Amino acid sequence: EEAEKAFKIFQRAMDGENVSETEMGELAKVVQNGVPVSAVHKELVGNPKMQWPIRGCVIKTPADVAGLTSMIRNPYQEMSKIIWLNDKGQVIDARVTALGVNDATYVNMHGSFENIPKGAKYFIHSHNHPSGVTIPSDADINSRKTLQRIGKEIGVEMLDDIITNGH
Repeated sequence: EEAEKAFKIFQRAMDGENVSETEMGELAKVVQNGVPVSAVHKELVGNPKMQWPIRGCVIKTPADVAGLTSMIRNPYQEMSKIIWLNDKGQVIDARVTALGVNDATYVNMHGSFENIPKGAKYFIHSHNHPSGVTIPSDADINSRKTLQRIGKEIGVEMLDDIITNGH
């Protein structure tokens, strides 16, 4: 509820409306603590002024990752994505790292770790299976292990590897 109220204040400010100092303080408090993606997903999808990703959102569950990445998924093509988080678990950047076909994608290890944003302590890898089957393939498992190893070597921890469906 607090996050939804803060998001409405943010929308008003983006629309050029006057926002009081008290409201700005409330907004700053929520942003500092992190806004769960699930609290603002509807507004993110429905508001053309919002840009993906919303920096400062907190990823707490696989549903949060699915909500955030669903905005850029293609239900007919596998896509590999990396979400970068700071030490508080807040999104600081996210990007598509590879595009595939309907049943495979090549996870570009170099592209996945290219231009790591300043302050990144963690990352989450996500890709979709257009078939709707979210069971990891052998290639998915091998990619996850490689991403984990590379992340560890360069000092950023992989928190999760999530497969979403294509629908």
